[in-house]
Amino acid sequence: MKLEEALERMADVFSRRGIRFALAGGFASSAYIAPRATEDIDLVFFIDNFEVVTAALRDVFPSVYVNSESMTYPLVRLKRLLGIDGEREIVIDAMDILSSEWKVEVLRRVESLSLFRTALPIVSREDLYLLKLGSNRPRDAADCEELAKLRGFDAVYVEKWKGNLSLIQS
Repeated sequence: MKLEEALERMADVFSRRGIRFALAGGFASSAYIAPRATEDIDLVFFIDNFEVVTAALRDVFPSVYVNSESMTYPLVRLKRLLGIDGEREIVIDAMDILSSEWKVEVLRRVESLSLFRTALPIVSREDLYLLKLGSNRPRDAADCEELAKLRGFDAVYVEKWKGNLSLIQS
């Protein structure tokens, strides 16, 4: 199964189960900026019980591996999962936003954009910018530059949350 197909199938299952999520990472960058290669699926979840995500993924993949250790970054706690379909392993980075105040804002600002053949919930371009700024990776810094150039980009919102979240652009 290709990444795009896995994403569409996951979105369908999450929607049917009422699991609130939004696309982030490389696929979200592709939706806003320009298509680019990515090797995983990054999703922000707006739920209290992560076990429902794992159960839903079992409707998509014959086998699901959940890394027992979460990784904590400045803005998110990340749980890495592998959806295994035959010989193909799909990496899914499931993110939980650490700031409850910002999490409410991110959810409120989620957009629905068409990607592939499906309308998908995607974090706003400003919230994607903030998520990428918090990662300190060169590819994400380049994405931030491109996101900031987009028409309608709300720099005031970004500056407010950079301060609230104690982010400094290096």
